[in-house]
Amino acid sequence: MGPALGLLFLIAGLAVAADLADLEINPSYLDITCFYSGQKIKISGTVPADRDIIIEIKGPERKDTFNMKGRIGPFWMNRDKVELEHVPFLYALLLPGNRKWDSQLDALGVGMHNLEKNITIRPKTLSFDTIFEQFIQLKRSQRLYAKLDDAISYSPESKGRKHLTASFTFPPSIVPAEYKVVTTLISNGKADEKSVFNFTVKEVGLTKTIRELAHQRGLIYGLLSVAMALISGAIIGIIFIGGDTH
Repeated sequence: MGPALGLLFLIAGLAVAADLADLEINPSYLDITCFYSGQKIKISGTVPADRDIIIEIKGPERKDTFNMKGRIGPFWMNRDKVELEHVPFLYALLLPGNRKWDSQLDALGVGMHNLEKNITIRPKTLSFDTIFEQFIQLKRSQRLYAKLDDAISYSPESKGRKHLTASFTFPPSIVPAEYKVVTTLISNGKADEKSVFNFTVKEVGLTKTIRELAHQRGLIYGLLSVAMALISGAIIGIIFIGGDTH
């Protein structure tokens, strides 16, 4: 390969790498405190004017267990215990609002059904499709899985690029872990480039102390829980007794 051709490939590579070099996530991390009830993050940056962008928020992968219900006579009851491995604890798909994307998601390698490729389900005698659909419904009801149409908006083009803005609210049930913000650039209806950005969710303050006690100092955590229950009961008793004297 000649020097001129090598330089051309280098310039092309740098141009592709720069397509999302200015992507920002605000805040850049998330703290879980005792009063945490969910928090919105904002994603912004610029992309080439002739491309679209799709954003996925994933992680962390884990094993999930849930009961599969079925009808026995006139009653709905738990029939099987199902285990799923390599499933993201949280998954959100953020889509631009300039077109309908449903028919393209599988070909672009994004979306909830794309998660099926890595998921293992036990027992294998059960229907994979049925279990997966029930699992998705469960996750959606917990606000941990979501497909958000019209979640990404663009500003008018300037100098061959357009500014993007998007937002996502992490739910109250989020767990501390490393999450991934995965961007996919779309060019002429095809996935052109993927980039991955890390996003940290961590516990701080009393919430962190309580979790550490529960996992590392089980006896102390148990004694504190009993003490707090006794104190709470005593306070409630005093309030109600005091109320009866008036």
